[in-house]
Amino acid sequence: MANRRRTSAPPALETKDFTPEEIDAGSERLRKRIEEVQALREGVRYDDQRRHNAENNIRRAVLEIFGERSLEYQQSGHPRIWKGSLNFNMHPAECQRRFLDGIPDTVSMLENLIAVLEEKRPTGQSLAGRARAAFNATELHPRIAGACAELYEDGHYSNAVLNASLALVNFVKEKSGRFDLDGTDLMMQVFSPKNPTLVFSSLGDQSDLDEQQGLMFLSVGSVLAFRNPRAHKLLDDDPEAALEYIGFLSLLAKRLAKGQRRKPA
Repeated sequence: MANRRRTSAPPALETKDFTPEEIDAGSERLRKRIEEVQALREGVRYDDQRRHNAENNIRRAVLEIFGERSLEYQQSGHPRIWKGSLNFNMHPAECQRRFLDGIPDTVSMLENLIAVLEEKRPTGQSLAGRARAAFNATELHPRIAGACAELYEDGHYSNAVLNASLALVNFVKEKSGRFDLDGTDLMMQVFSPKNPTLVFSSLGDQSDLDEQQGLMFLSVGSVLAFRNPRAHKLLDDDPEAALEYIGFLSLLAKRLAKGQRRKPA
């Protein structure tokens, strides 16, 4: 009797439990893949390397988010941005059409993966949701809130921090009357303990002078750390960090509001 060849059973599928932070990060990563795929509509040929890069990026994202033995990876981990069959000697124009027709299907597949992630979310708010709730509960200085609240609510966290830092700089200019200065020069001269334009106390003892100098350095730091980087390049602030940055800027604005203008000696 001939021996029967044994066939190994396929590995069992595994289901991963996600934390809210992992769901947020995974959803954001898949949204970036959607943007990458949608950008292929702009004059990209079916045989362009950018198409293959997008397919590889999707494969890597699905693998790293869901795992090699997940149903999601088995079903969506080997994407091809293409609709229909691929025939030998197909005309380039037909190849281009099938490539372009495959873009909406790929986007829908990625959107479905985001929906799958959201269904796995434990009861409770996401990290972004908790941060927005905390933002709304924070008593920000009106100048800061007016400059950044709408941007923050819409998820434009870096722009919200930039606008808040610009609002602080403009508030210092208005309070001091020094519209001829900007940035670190403005903060150094207006708050200098040696001959300040704006003071936070009577400067009657060393403690007062230390506080004046400390708030000067904090104001300078707000320009260097928050305004300048976001004014010169695109940053990707997360909602929690952005809330903390904006809260810091609001604290400086509240101290500034209580400051007194003093004539130079």
